[in-house]
Amino acid sequence: RGSLESMPESWKAKYLLGKFGFRPDGKPYYNGYKETIHAQELEWIKDKDLICGWDFGYHHPACLVTQIDFQDRWCWLREIIGTDITIDRFAERVKQELNYYYPQARAIHYGDPAAIQKTDKSESTSWDILASKGISLGYRVSEYRLRKEIIEKKLSTLIAGKSALLVDRRYCKTANDGFLGGYHYPEIKQGQALISKFEQPFKDGFYEHIMNAGEYIAVNMFSPIERHRSYAPRRGFKSPSSI
Repeated sequence: RGSLESMPESWKAKYLLGKFGFRPDGKPYYNGYKETIHAQELEWIKDKDLICGWDFGYHHPACLVTQIDFQDRWCWLREIIGTDITIDRFAERVKQELNYYYPQARAIHYGDPAAIQKTDKSESTSWDILASKGISLGYRVSEYRLRKEIIEKKLSTLIAGKSALLVDRRYCKTANDGFLGGYHYPEIKQGQALISKFEQPFKDGFYEHIMNAGEYIAVNMFSPIERHRSYAPRRGFKSPSSI
């Protein structure tokens, strides 16, 4: 319960206090999402690769587990979110959950380009730490505008009567609420000039991580790009360069 106290008010109201519904923290960054359409109960397809998105940070690192189904829909299957945890420990947790929920599955991994940056706290980058655990992370530098265009298009496209982007309502609760407004535009106060920061999502320190994880998958999987090559993976994880 202690860790829940630090969550956004909308999240606490729904999951800690048991209040019905969701109260958005602001104007949703993605306006094409409709819970009745996009939130469903999804099943893992054993014959298809997992596609995982990573966003880093000590307070709430996130990994989003997704898959492309046989109709070419992008299915968000499960979110894994840490609380006050190092990337080394979080990566171990992710590996354990992937092995438990998706045994023998092959996985492709994409993430924040900042993963290759060193800090004054460690000589090892996040990319290095993941690589040491057999996780080969692909990445691409991108702007929020491109990410938004890709995801909004998925949300508004129907394939055989269902959206091209589906979210599992059971295992992606934070992402679902992020779409509903937890991940939102900054509030523009009366008299404030409209500047570039108001065109980007508000950095709330919580919802942004799982949503960014999804966006990193989007820019690597659904737009024509030159992908960064990375070393061959170990321990059964599939490299992004092999797709």
